[in-house]
Amino acid sequence: MPLASLAKPPVSVSAAEHSAELVTKGLVRLLLGKNPNEPDPAYVFFSTLALRLKCRSADWCPTAATDGIHMVYNPDWIAKLPFEVLLGVLAHETLHCGLSHHTRRGPRDPWLWNLSADAELNPIVLATGLKLPDGCVIPGKSPFRMLPPNLTAEEYYNILLKEQQQRSDMAASPGNDPGGCGGVVDAGGLGLEGDRQPDPASCSAATHDADWKMAVAHAHQAAKLAGNLPAGIDRLVDNLLHPTVPWTDTLRQFVNSHARNEQSWARFNRQYIHRGLYLPGMHSEELGHIGLLLDASGSIGQDELNQFAAEAQAIFEAYDCTVHIAWFDTDVYPEPEPWTRSSGPLKLNPRGGGGTVPVAAFQWLAAQSTEIACCVVLTDMEIFEFPPEPEFPTLWAVVGDNQSDPPFGSRIDVKL
Repeated sequence: MPLASLAKPPVSVSAAEHSAELVTKGLVRLLLGKNPNEPDPAYVFFSTLALRLKCRSADWCPTAATDGIHMVYNPDWIAKLPFEVLLGVLAHETLHCGLSHHTRRGPRDPWLWNLSADAELNPIVLATGLKLPDGCVIPGKSPFRMLPPNLTAEEYYNILLKEQQQRSDMAASPGNDPGGCGGVVDAGGLGLEGDRQPDPASCSAATHDADWKMAVAHAHQAAKLAGNLPAGIDRLVDNLLHPTVPWTDTLRQFVNSHARNEQSWARFNRQYIHRGLYLPGMHSEELGHIGLLLDASGSIGQDELNQFAAEAQAIFEAYDCTVHIAWFDTDVYPEPEPWTRSSGPLKLNPRGGGGTVPVAAFQWLAAQSTEIACCVVLTDMEIFEFPPEPEFPTLWAVVGDNQSDPPFGSRIDVKL
């Protein structure tokens, strides 16, 4: 639940004091564990992180929220929670910070990102034996039965985004908290000391993110000394400290960075609608010409090609673009016609099959247009000879175990 403006009526002192006392008791219980004589590893993990947050009540917050520095909560809502659920809410908000959800969002829709972040962490909180409010986001359970378990927030976001595009009833409702236990604010955070919202890419935000990663590592180590942590926490800590970004996110970011983006009133910026502000959103007007070069050496099967084509098509369809497609071994085998959004499904049928030398393929692509925006090369990286660096940006999408870096461009590892 995004933090609102500070220009709100103050809560009553009695309600604020009562809720603060409850939160303090909850933090103490997490610190001591279920049994003070037998520390609980999960409680140690959550309490070590929770003590970093500045907690305070605010009647303008419907449930609870955090920006990575503060945790705010509605005093009346907190007072109505069973104590065991309060513990789960404290762990929930703390884990948002520990997993850097406030900085990982980037340009994503805040409402959908909050759902996605909840889907990543709520099962982990529940697996420790803690409880959460009724109606919280649980993958596999209605209304989120379309979500498989054990995915990252980024992967859940992609699923929910497709679901939203197909369902008119999954629109964000201002003030609605479908997670039932609060959420995470916009990337960069809105500090309680003022209305300034830092740039999430700034040095201060990067330092803040690094501080939380160090805190997670410290909390994880402290919890390990108390016993065995639930596997879910171990997995999430490993993902945070050694992240693996979905290759589709990297491909989408690469393509988007070379598109011509313009503001359009045809699509409102959802980030501000809940504040009553209807501002133009970003609309990708044009990408132009893009190259898709495919390794024909036979290391990539048809099933893998079909899956890659479906993912790539979903990304390319967001732009007005012309995709020039060619297969290569030591020679180049262009598709008869380029692909556009009106061409129907993107189908990839292998041609060629000899050794892997993409020189001719890059020469062919450069001859197709003087305005190639970017190029994506799908390969196993078992390449005998690389071409000279072209004038257009190149992304090497690598399938297989070859860890060689290309002499130019960027590399992503594609897991199909």
